[in-house]
Amino acid sequence: MPSPLSRFVSISATGTSVAFNLDPSIAPFNVAIQVYVAGGVTTTYSVEYTLDELMLQDNTANPNVRWTTDPQFPVGSSATITGNYLFPISAVRLNVATLSGGSLELKTRQSFSIN
Repeated sequence: MPSPLSRFVSISATGTSVAFNLDPSIAPFNVAIQVYVAGGVTTTYSVEYTLDELMLQDNTANPNVRWTTDPQFPVGSSATITGNYLFPISAVRLNVATLSGGSLELKTRQSFSIN
């Protein structure tokens, strides 16, 4: 049975993917993240994270979300990369600059609390 905090999306166009919400209240905070680039796919991408909540308390979109490029997945990345977050973040997303020959996969998995 997959974890409720496992996410997967296939991206077949340039631009930013949907953001994956994470749960920063789970302690210890551990998230695995992977961008998979299949053979024959040519791409450049980066992964961005935020410490900001995507939604405000009134359930409207937060207009002030600040995204930061993850140094594990820097601008211009072109191959499969697997990384992790050991500090609480609110969300991640994929930013695809160029893409041809197929699609990319963005995957995350957040562990449950051991408390």
